[in-house]
Amino acid sequence: MNAIDTALHAAFAKIEPHQTIYIAYSGGLDSSVLLHASQAIAHHQQRRLQAIHVDHQMQAAATQMGQHCQRVCDQLGVQLHTCQVNTADYSQLGPEGAARAARYHAFSKCLHEHDVLFTAHHADDQVETVLLRLLRGAGSRGLVGCLAQRALGSGQLQRPLLTIQRQQLQHYARQHELTICQDPSNDSLEFERNYLRHKVMPTIVARW
Repeated sequence: MNAIDTALHAAFAKIEPHQTIYIAYSGGLDSSVLLHASQAIAHHQQRRLQAIHVDHQMQAAATQMGQHCQRVCDQLGVQLHTCQVNTADYSQLGPEGAARAARYHAFSKCLHEHDVLFTAHHADDQVETVLLRLLRGAGSRGLVGCLAQRALGSGQLQRPLLTIQRQQLQHYARQHELTICQDPSNDSLEFERNYLRHKVMPTIVARW
């Protein structure tokens, strides 16, 4: 059993059989691996598994990304809920903050009591989050990073892949020949996290 399956089996073991598990699914690498691996476990264990795709309506490719997510979910036999959000309601937070706030608000509205939402945050995301918070002057509280689990609306948010590195997700995707629909905005250096990921982290990794 690979590290991804091991982490997800551990997460599933903590969730009661009657609880519904949702996957936050964007169509990108991380969430595609999370959905594929979770679906295999849920099918074997006869668990209720569904997916949520959030359309931020921020780019021309949004429609194609939503269609891709629907096709993949149809192939896997997973019910997909697509939510359109208006990031203008959170414009004071900046583009990245607005998208995140709108996305989590949509997630919280979908969850009922005892429902669990899995997101695909992984170890590389954790490093980036801590560095971004420290760079913004967060201090020692910023070292907390992404929480493994917390309440979200009437349900609970869990991040079962926080110990998994991006390269492990890439290997899984290649091994299982997953079809990925990458968000074009992930390559834009206009966004702070992308700049850190593409410009700063390679230098840090090369040194340490």
